[in-house]
Amino acid sequence: MKGKHASQTLKRLAKDLASHPVLLFLAFLGTIVQVALSIYLPILIGQVIDQVLVTGSSQVFWQIFLQMILVIIGNTLVQWANPLLYNRLIFSYTRDLREKIIEKLHRLPIALVDRQGSGEMVSRVTTDIEQLAAGLNMIFNQFFIGVLMILVSILAMLQIHLLMTLLVLLLTPLSMVISRFIAKKSYHLFQKQTETRGIQTQLIEESLTQQTIIQSFNAQEEFIQTS
Repeated sequence: MKGKHASQTLKRLAKDLASHPVLLFLAFLGTIVQVALSIYLPILIGQVIDQVLVTGSSQVFWQIFLQMILVIIGNTLVQWANPLLYNRLIFSYTRDLREKIIEKLHRLPIALVDRQGSGEMVSRVTTDIEQLAAGLNMIFNQFFIGVLMILVSILAMLQIHLLMTLLVLLLTPLSMVISRFIAKKSYHLFQKQTETRGIQTQLIEESLTQQTIIQSFNAQEEFIQTS
């Protein structure tokens, strides 16, 4: 049941992100270009070192060195532009998500709203969406780049050294299995953290909005003990 729910959530997330096709395309294109340049640079460095050991190859050396400079400049510009694209895409998505949540709250029955804690609702619209944005930012900045980097590195290493490629192929799945084990064990802790945060937000809101009533009945100590 949890797997089905997670699958449906991922489909909805992908569908919502796809509603910004231009930004999504530019983000993926920037990721691919960044990975390609990052992999190509060490290859050029190796070629430069090889040319240093060869006598009478100064012309080839400077050609490769010029390519290195261009690759470094291009990679720097792409790494500067990619976070801007990621942030623009994610903030556009979270803005639309907040608007949908607020629109739905206006259509909910009052009885349902009364049964829910106000702090939990506030936490859903603010803190939870901010955490979702941070998670998406991490996916674009680290996960996609990391996966592409591994795949392209394996292809590049196959042409350079077979033993090194075999070691990477053995160790990479192991690290993924360990990461999945940690994620499964820590999932319920993050779920509990979200519930606790909703209770804290409700407590803070009640203590601030009803501060006069609490002081009028001299119930400060009772309120602290209850919380």
